[in-house]
Amino acid sequence: MSTPEGEIRRGRGRPRTPGAEKRIIDAALEEYGEHGWSGFTMDGVARRAGVGKSTVYLRWQDKDTLLTDAVRSHSGDIGGVDTGTLYGDLHQLAVNLFRYFREPAGWAALRVLVDAAGAPQRLGRFVEMVSDMHRGFIDEIAGRALARGEMPADVPARAIGECVYGSVTMQTLAARLDGRAFDDADIEERATVLVDVVLKGVAS
Repeated sequence: MSTPEGEIRRGRGRPRTPGAEKRIIDAALEEYGEHGWSGFTMDGVARRAGVGKSTVYLRWQDKDTLLTDAVRSHSGDIGGVDTGTLYGDLHQLAVNLFRYFREPAGWAALRVLVDAAGAPQRLGRFVEMVSDMHRGFIDEIAGRALARGEMPADVPARAIGECVYGSVTMQTLAARLDGRAFDDADIEERATVLVDVVLKGVAS
C-alpha cells in the first residue's frame, strides 16, 4: 500500500535486486502505455524491468496495486501549483499536464481513462485514484480563487478543469497521431492560449 502523501511504503519483503523497484515502476508505465489494461501483465513488466516475476510479487500482489503505485509515484507534482493567481495556477497546471502527458507515466494515465471509459465492467482501483487525484488538483485551485475573489461563486470549478484537461488531452492525442511531441516552447504557447480562452469564458 502507499502512504496518503503518495510515497511508496514497502510491504512484506522487498526487491532483492538493487534499483529493482524503480525499474519495475518504470517498466509498468511503459507496458501499460503500449498495451493498455487487457495486455498488461506482471510477466511483461518483469521481463521489461529485467527482473524475475517473484521480485515483482514481493512488492505488489497484483497488477492493480502495481499500476496504482506507478501512476501515483509520477503524478504528485502536476497539481502542486500555487502562484497566487487563478491565471497563474491554471497556466502552470496546463504546462505541467502537457509535460506529463508526453512522458510514459502521463501516457499511461491517459490510457487508464480511455480503457475505463470503454470497459464493459469496472477496472481496478487505480482508475479511481487517477480520476480523484486530478479532480483534487482543480478543486484546490478553484478554492483558492474563490477565497481571493477571482472567480464568481456560481462558476462550476469542474467545468474549468474539464476545459483545461480536455484541451490538453486532445492536443496531446493529435500530436501523437502525427508522430510528434511538444517541446517546451510549444507547451508554453499552447498553455497561454488555452488559459486565455478559458478565463475569458469565466469573465463573460
